Amino acid sequence: MTELKDLEGFIWGFAMLAPGFLFMFGRSRFLTGRMPSVSSSVFEYLMVSSVYFAAVYPVFIFLDLSSYFSALLFLFVLPLVAGSTFGFCTQKEFFRSIGSKLGINPIHSSPTAWDYAFSDRQGYYWVVVNLNSGGKYFGVFGPASLASSDLNNRDIYLEDVRKQDFSAIEENGRKRSVWIDENDIRSIEIIKD
Repeated sequence: MTELKDLEGFIWGFAMLAPGFLFMFGRSRFLTGRMPSVSSSVFEYLMVSSVYFAAVYPVFIFLDLSSYFSALLFLFVLPLVAGSTFGFCTQKEFFRSIGSKLGINPIHSSPTAWDYAFSDRQGYYWVVVNLNSGGKYFGVFGPASLASSDLNNRDIYLEDVRKQDFSAIEENGRKRSVWIDENDIRSIEIIKD
């Protein structure tokens, strides 16, 4: 009987933390892409879950949703969708713009300038990567390019390396691309048209 009670406690604990974890997971996909470790964020997940339950539970009770599908929707799908929506709105700075109209200046959602510069890229940008050696790479940062979102490794991949005047370098109709290690990067100039 004790094992059944332990299992029941585990299931209830999981159900209490799952919405917070899924909300934060969905949110992180639109911001830094990083999730803090579960062990260091249990309290945060519990707080988010509490706010989520306080907001959504009355609706489920009012609509008398008590099926398996409703529980799945309530505990897993809706928190993920809500977190993703919240992350998207944060990335597009909807909340920041509302706050500035109200005279509120919240802390920026991007933890570093690197994350801010590369998190909301749309289209193609010209970039100049200045190297510690004094050299430079000129190129295109587009949908097939990548700037890492890992705090421990800030490397960059340019999908199309160009000449200094940004004209194409093509040998037999093939483009060149380059991966640049963070230890080689001094600065990056981003030129948006």
